[in-house]
Amino acid sequence: MRMPEHKQAPITDSMVQIIGPSMLEALNMVVEHEGDCVRMTVGGSTLTMDYPTAFTLSELLRCHGKQAKKFAGDGSLNLGGSAVLTDAEENYKRGF
Repeated sequence: MRMPEHKQAPITDSMVQIIGPSMLEALNMVVEHEGDCVRMTVGGSTLTMDYPTAFTLSELLRCHGKQAKKFAGDGSLNLGGSAVLTDAEENYKRGF
C-alpha cells in the first residue's frame, strides 16, 4: 500500500506535549504494519508512514531518548526486545 503524496503540516507549540509512561499507557499506543506502510495510533491520532520513514523515526526517537536519559543522570541498563508471534510458523516457512 503506497501512501498518497501530501504536504506536511507544521508542528506548533499547541501540538507539543510531554508524555510519561503512565500517560502512554492511558493513550493506548498501537503500532502495526499494512503492506509496506507502518501505522502508529496514539490515542485518537493515527500516523501512517512508509517503512523508510518509520526506520528514520525509530532511530531519531532512540538517539534522542538515549541523550535525554544520559542528561537525566540515569545510568541504568535497559535490555528489551520485540517479536512478531502471530504468524511465526508461516514466517519460518518463508525464511523470515
